[in-house]
Amino acid sequence: MKNNCIYNFPLYFSQGLYHLRKQRILHCDVKPENLMLTEDAVVKIIDFGGAVTGGKSESPAGDMAYLSPEAIVCMSKRGEFDHKADVWSLGMSAIHMAEGCVPYNKLPDKALIQQITRGPAPTLKGNKWSEKFHYFIEECLQKNPAERPSARQLLSHPFITEISNERVVQKNIMKHLQRGKKNSLFLLSFCNHLLSYTNNILWLHITKA
Repeated sequence: MKNNCIYNFPLYFSQGLYHLRKQRILHCDVKPENLMLTEDAVVKIIDFGGAVTGGKSESPAGDMAYLSPEAIVCMSKRGEFDHKADVWSLGMSAIHMAEGCVPYNKLPDKALIQQITRGPAPTLKGNKWSEKFHYFIEECLQKNPAERPSARQLLSHPFITEISNERVVQKNIMKHLQRGKKNSLFLLSFCNHLLSYTNNILWLHITKA
């Protein structure tokens, strides 16, 4: 997925989290798999099976790889976390979408817990991405939730304001979808030709036997 298309998804994620925050809802399982892309190229957050109302939670849910440090701590100690845990998950999701996998994806659970709670926050690799995108992820992945921006503050982040023209965002995503459809049609056509060719070879082999 090209850079400009990757950049579009955090905007919708941030808007969705801001809407949930206003309703005092924690999603608790923010990750790329829980994004739905409509035919009109609108991105929606789905799967509210682990969501919590009231603005705070004591019980972490969802994929551990995306959980915030404070949510993971609540797995073994009494405590609570708020909507900023979803902001952390947004940062992890952004890295996943940019690099193709979530950080620490090969670590066993115990090592994963240690890394997220005690290790440095993950960052994007290399200089492929814009400085503003690096900065956006760095802000989302502040280990201390008090220093992490809220969903509302994310909407004012330089990275988000730069891409916040929603029509342009949808246009970029639609272009990517159309490109994907063309590739899929080409692949389907190629497979059909290959299958036809294979069947012909098989038929010739049978008739000559």
